[in-house]
Amino acid sequence: MNDIYYIGANALHESEPTTIICDRCGIKVHACVWRSKKDNTIQVTSGFYDVTGPCWKQFALSGEEKICDECMLKDMRYQNR
Repeated sequence: MNDIYYIGANALHESEPTTIICDRCGIKVHACVWRSKKDNTIQVTSGFYDVTGPCWKQFALSGEEKICDECMLKDMRYQNR
């Protein structure tokens, strides 16, 4: 399987490259996390969804924490939101 790469930039956030393994399909995703320049908290992800927080946890299956974009876009619950 091929690796997936995501890059980006934003004036209000520091971009931090990261690599995750999708908890649903097992693919390696080279992604980015944007942290607030003000307080260093994670604000945005690119290439995957962090499904531990309140916004995305409704789409997680038991035990999942990170889901790649491709898996999330295939999820019928996400499509029907």
